[in-house]
Amino acid sequence: MEGPISLQASRTMILCHKMEGPISLQASRTIILCHRMEGPISLQASRTMILCHRMEGLISLQASRIMILCHRMEGPISLQASRTMILRHRMEGLISLQASRTMILCHRME
Repeated sequence: MEGPISLQASRTMILCHKMEGPISLQASRTIILCHRMEGPISLQASRTMILCHRMEGLISLQASRIMILCHRMEGPISLQASRTMILRHRMEGLISLQASRTMILCHRME
C-alpha cells in the first residue's frame, strides 16, 4: 500500500468475494479486492488493497459465497502502510473457510 486506509464504522463491515469455484492462494503476495458493506469505508491509496497476505502456508477458500473479511469495529481503525493488516492470524497449515460462517482470517506480516 502506498497510503493509509481508514475504516470507520460502528457496524459490522463485511468484505465479500463471490466465487464460482475454489481459490487457492499460495505463499506470496495476495491481493483480494471485492467488497460489499453496510458501513462507510474510506480508502486512501493509489492502490486499494484490502487483504494483502504474505503467507508461509496455503489458504484454501472453497464456497459459492465466502466471507473474506468481516470485522466488528467499535471505533476507527487506521491501517498504515505495508506492515499492517486488518485481521491477523498466524498460519501454520491450511485454513479452510466455509460459507456458512463468518470467520476472521489474517496474517501478520513480518
